[in-house]
Amino acid sequence: MVIHEDSYEVPMYSCDTCGYKTKRKDRLRHHVEIHLDPSKVSMIQCEKCEFKTRRKDHLKKHMEMHLDPAEVIMHQCDKCEFKTRRKDNLRHHMERHEDRSDAVLYQCETCHFVTRRKNCLKQHMVLHQDPSQATVYSCDKCEFKARHKGNLTRHMETHQDPSNMVLYRCEECQYETIYKGYLKKHMMKHQQLYSCDQCEFTTKRKGNLKWHKEVHLDPFKVVLHQCEKCEYVTRRKDCLKNHMVVHKDPSEVTMHQCCKCDFKTKHKSSLRTHMVIHV
Repeated sequence: MVIHEDSYEVPMYSCDTCGYKTKRKDRLRHHVEIHLDPSKVSMIQCEKCEFKTRRKDHLKKHMEMHLDPAEVIMHQCDKCEFKTRRKDNLRHHMERHEDRSDAVLYQCETCHFVTRRKNCLKQHMVLHQDPSQATVYSCDKCEFKARHKGNLTRHMETHQDPSNMVLYRCEECQYETIYKGYLKKHMMKHQQLYSCDQCEFTTKRKGNLKWHKEVHLDPFKVVLHQCEKCEYVTRRKDCLKNHMVVHKDPSEVTMHQCCKCDFKTKHKSSLRTHMVIHV
């Protein structure tokens, strides 16, 4: 299903000291701080350690690490054993339980690109623009330029004052990162294990357990999938499907394009793995 909506002008907030523009008022407020005299910037100090920051929301997140575990409110998934201290983590987790059969899909009118996210389609359309008409996002602190806003956002982190950097911390171990997507991927290590009832094998992925169980089958009952163009054989249909790409004319191969950067791949699963860095 393709949705078409009338376009509208999004109000832009501009910095009156430089050329910086943004659609979000809060981002402009944080941006103007770079033009302040450092001696006049008010820093907020943690009462329990040496941590300092200019932003109240960063201090609030930091203070969670000083809480007594007994005082921490845990948000529980009502469909599995997952628990987290953060509501937004629970919200992201719940997406795994969604029925995606009714998902609204946005289709590119120029190629085969399809996505469930409207903003991803918008960013993808940049690829079809005449380079001379494409919007270029420029860093206001150096010469860096990018066609994708996400690339500029990640680049801007290289200019951040470390004391103002938001760190995403694992609630189960000492792991921390500045990327939310990396934390999300890391958290999978702490999720429930699926065990084989015929041997010691365990895995965090249900699909892996399903494939593993095939080793216990009677060899004469195992269904093998044969490539029609070469001698490749596999027990897995999805592996055969991925293999068939090698026999395609390059001009016929569907490339899966990341909607936030220039990454391309022939395999949907590789794109899914890549997208974690943008979360």
